[in-house]
Amino acid sequence: MTTEYPEHDKLQGIQAKSQAIGEFLEWLQSGEADSDGFERPIFLAHYRLTTEVWSKTEGRYIELPQNEWRVSNRITPVTQNNRRLIAQFFGIDEAKLENEKRAMLTALRKENQS
Repeated sequence: MTTEYPEHDKLQGIQAKSQAIGEFLEWLQSGEADSDGFERPIFLAHYRLTTEVWSKTEGRYIELPQNEWRVSNRITPVTQNNRRLIAQFFGIDEAKLENEKRAMLTALRKENQS
């Protein structure tokens, strides 16, 4: 089935699932999930990969081959907002979605002028 607005069709098809995921992520960030009762928010984070190590013999950092990269002991918060993460998970292209919205508005304006 070919449609004029494929990204919107995808979005409509996953609406219930994306809504549930979004509510869950908001719940984590609200602090309600904190089991210690301090109401601390839980944020998504990822570990960085260490791609170089200090070489004592060479007195400098040396780059590791890709198959030897290591997980560092530092974590970094995920800075993407929930909407963007959910769109990425479901394969929704936000730029295409925005273009479709503009096309819809243009079509509506033309229709209203008639």
